[in-house]
Amino acid sequence: MYAYCDNNGEIIGYYSLELQDHNQCELNNLCVLPQYRHKHIGAELLADACLKAKKPGDWEIWRTGNGGGLLFIV
Repeated sequence: MYAYCDNNGEIIGYYSLELQDHNQCELNNLCVLPQYRHKHIGAELLADACLKAKKPGDWEIWRTGNGGGLLFIV
């Protein structure tokens, strides 16, 4: 799990990445507290997840069948 904290160290957003087979990585549970939404925190979390999931070579982002996750294929 990767957290986004405010200046007081309180977690205000987070996401988790799950390694899959075949060089795949699934993004789960990207969340931001309601009072901090619309401040680009979710975009920063997603950008960070993309950097962490990215490996040398091509990769794609897919939405999983449950509608709640993204699948990174590297």
